[in-house]
Amino acid sequence: MWLDIPLPVVLARVLRRIVRRTELWGGNRETWAALLGSNSLVKWAVTSNRRHRAEFPLRLGPPNLPGVSVVRLRSSAEAVRWFAVLPPRRAEDGAGDTGGEGVHKGMSNAP
Repeated sequence: MWLDIPLPVVLARVLRRIVRRTELWGGNRETWAALLGSNSLVKWAVTSNRRHRAEFPLRLGPPNLPGVSVVRLRSSAEAVRWFAVLPPRRAEDGAGDTGGEGVHKGMSNAP
């Protein structure tokens, strides 16, 4: 699965996290330096987005492998709908432990 969120949405999310000082994993928060500093998260988001849009179609394209398909999802809402129709995975299928919550636990429709 390739979650290909449009760059304006990614940038809006990054900026919102910086401005609101949203708590991230482990209590971390984005700083104002993440906006324009030497390790700018905004710059990283732009360059990564461009690189991924150029590389992923090539990497995820041929050769077509039997039984393998690539799904390109372009919004959080598409991802939620896609995960909602997947059958539950069992531990004996090699899916590992999902904590009994499924792979889409905690996903949001928020932009």
